[in-house]
Amino acid sequence: MDQVARDHEYIDTSPASSSATSNAKAGGQTVFNTFNVPPEGKYEVGHLTVSPAGEVAVAYPSTCPVAFEFSYRGVPFQAQLPGDLDAPLTIKAVVGVLPYSAETIAGRKATQDILKLAQPASGSFSLETDGRIRITFTAQVPRPRTPVTVVATVGVLLVELRPYLDLLDAVGALRPRQKPARN
Repeated sequence: MDQVARDHEYIDTSPASSSATSNAKAGGQTVFNTFNVPPEGKYEVGHLTVSPAGEVAVAYPSTCPVAFEFSYRGVPFQAQLPGDLDAPLTIKAVVGVLPYSAETIAGRKATQDILKLAQPASGSFSLETDGRIRITFTAQVPRPRTPVTVVATVGVLLVELRPYLDLLDAVGALRPRQKPARN
């Protein structure tokens, strides 16, 4: 298939399309515009941008960062992938709070021990001044950085994070945000 045919495929949907004169462009045609395959291979996240007018543009090299949110075990996470191809994917979340002593002294002490001893390979835990427990995990996304490889990388980070979430849940520190009630 030549380049022009790849870029703009004309499919005749008129009733006469099965006749010998189907090459003539009659009314009722549907035009499917397809994107060129980038010289580097597959499209990577950030290569396609949508303008406010709804037009799709291709950017090489990709300078567009990609950000999305997701929920895991009721905890909202934010993921960021900078436009720089060498920059890692970062996921962040507030996973819970340090229990008050009045709630459970043992839970408070256990949470402090977990945070002090936790040494995940791909991330870190921090205790904010207001008692919130924040995590930041990072990983390099393999090339090509397609949506599949980005989601798979998030999955790898969540597998590493899961035992820590289990520990925090066991001591009462994992507290997913509650959705606001609808009236």
